[in-house]
Amino acid sequence: MAGKNRIMVNFSSKRLKDVIAKIAAENHISQSKAIEKLVSFRLFEGNGDPVVDAFSKASKNVIEQQQQSDDEFHIALNTPYIKHSVRLYMADGHISESGLLKFTSDEFGKLNVSIIEKEIKRLINDHIEKIKPNEWVRVFGDENIIFSDLWLIFINEIIVEYKSVRLDSGGGVIYIDFRAKNIRCIPFTFNKHDLLGKRYCNAMEHLDFNSVEYRTFKSVATKGWNRNKHSHLLYIGLASDSVKGGFFIGVQYEENDKKFTKQSPMSPLSPPEEVLPNTFNARYSEINPELKINIYHIPGSFKIRNLTPTLESNINKG
Repeated sequence: MAGKNRIMVNFSSKRLKDVIAKIAAENHISQSKAIEKLVSFRLFEGNGDPVVDAFSKASKNVIEQQQQSDDEFHIALNTPYIKHSVRLYMADGHISESGLLKFTSDEFGKLNVSIIEKEIKRLINDHIEKIKPNEWVRVFGDENIIFSDLWLIFINEIIVEYKSVRLDSGGGVIYIDFRAKNIRCIPFTFNKHDLLGKRYCNAMEHLDFNSVEYRTFKSVATKGWNRNKHSHLLYIGLASDSVKGGFFIGVQYEENDKKFTKQSPMSPLSPPEEVLPNTFNARYSEINPELKINIYHIPGSFKIRNLTPTLESNINKG
């Protein structure tokens, strides 16, 4: 299906088409991008035509956004934001839990390694998805994250040990211990104080938080991304230490009517007291009821060991 911003052009001159193809190749860009740049250049000349001038003015912000430096978006992604006078930083922690799977005699007799590991992953994922916000706060040991509107939680490794036991009834039980290590939470807040507007670089409003995904570095380099939707693809460096890949987020073309402010959120380091009153010491009994939590796993994050019958546990060593 063609993109919503696509216009088909048929050239009457093969020579002109060949020239555009040559320009695109020499500048390492697509032919459609070369045409867009040429059209934009002509429109921006203006020439006094009110229709052209009006279109030029309306289009200028779109072109500026497409040419926006990656640095501006990286700052938006990696800089902690302010809410209720609290700076929000990445938090990390781990989970150690136990569980069990019960099977009838018929089910237990049909078990194999593939089925067991599939059921273990389902049980652990269900457990993690059901963790409540106040429980996550204890996992990360950082109460500041309660001031967020969105948590991006990244799980890099889950160590699993299980042991299967046949019961006298003929059924069976699989006992499970697991530890999710190196869990990282990156909090974001979107409810900026109005008076901070002039100090706030709004590049973050272009980050597509619904597009976060794990990609290998090779895949990004060779296959790229959907440029009809995202102008940039940013690596979320805080999410993972993997040497093969990582989590990426797209930068949207939408919201073109919003101009980028020049001052980065890196400065000033803290707002004046009269702008945001100090509420850090206030006791918050409720977490934002509209808090959204997105949980992501590195592919292959599960490391599963069968302790049946005599393997020594590593998890219980601490």
